[in-house]
Amino acid sequence: MPRFRSKGTANAIMGTVGEFLSWCEDGIVRHLGSGQISTLIREWTKRIPVLLGEELGKNGERVPFDTSLIYPYAFRHSYAQRHADAGVPIDVLRELMDHKSMQTTQRYYKISQKRKRQAVNVMRLHTVDRKGQPAPMRSATAYEARSVAVPFGNCTEPSNVKAGGKACPIRFQCAACPSYRPDPSYLPAIEDHIRSLKADREMAVMMEADEFVVRNLDDQIAAFKGTVETMRRLVEAMSLVEREEVEQAATVLRKVRAAQGSRAAVALGMPVFPTPRDGSTA
Repeated sequence: MPRFRSKGTANAIMGTVGEFLSWCEDGIVRHLGSGQISTLIREWTKRIPVLLGEELGKNGERVPFDTSLIYPYAFRHSYAQRHADAGVPIDVLRELMDHKSMQTTQRYYKISQKRKRQAVNVMRLHTVDRKGQPAPMRSATAYEARSVAVPFGNCTEPSNVKAGGKACPIRFQCAACPSYRPDPSYLPAIEDHIRSLKADREMAVMMEADEFVVRNLDDQIAAFKGTVETMRRLVEAMSLVEREEVEQAATVLRKVRAAQGSRAAVALGMPVFPTPRDGSTA
């Protein structure tokens, strides 16, 4: 996402406000056509002194963003793409965008098999255990097999893996489980889970539930917070190149999970063998 780097940006925005007011009559805002809105946006971008993009130059600094790419529909497209990249479930984004067809929303989640595999090969090296100690997966296949129905990290518990994540022996209290294997791609999901646990705690207090219920929720919140803090420190300690690689891989994997459902595994696809011409399947 572009970002501003100048106090002159405020003047540019105020100038655009003045331009907008010129379309008003007697202080009453009249209808603005799409052409008028496009004109206002073009004038606004012309007045922004410096607008930086996400791409880095040879010196490692952000390069100027091409302001010709800023137009009304781009805001809608960016809104949708940002949500998809963050792992918002596809059915939720469809509602947010008011798409009639799921296929329209699906465009924001399209990831090639090659990119999926590349992302898994990066991320499998950055998995940790519940205490934040490095616990890399030995292969992409091992990572895929453990991407069972645990929305905030992989699981290595054999019976749960075999059941596709539907046989957790401790009811998904992952932060207390030695089989829990989170990685940076799950950070937003873990933070969402922490917020959910806090809401549950507040409800338990309001209901005057027994102390052990509140204590259990407090312990889970603290444990997951520790997981988040540890992983963020690990990411911050990476080199700029490695961090960028991990962030890109995380974006890909979040989009894959969001497209398949928040509790789906990261399916990498299996090779398909051609059917013999005689129709046999032997």
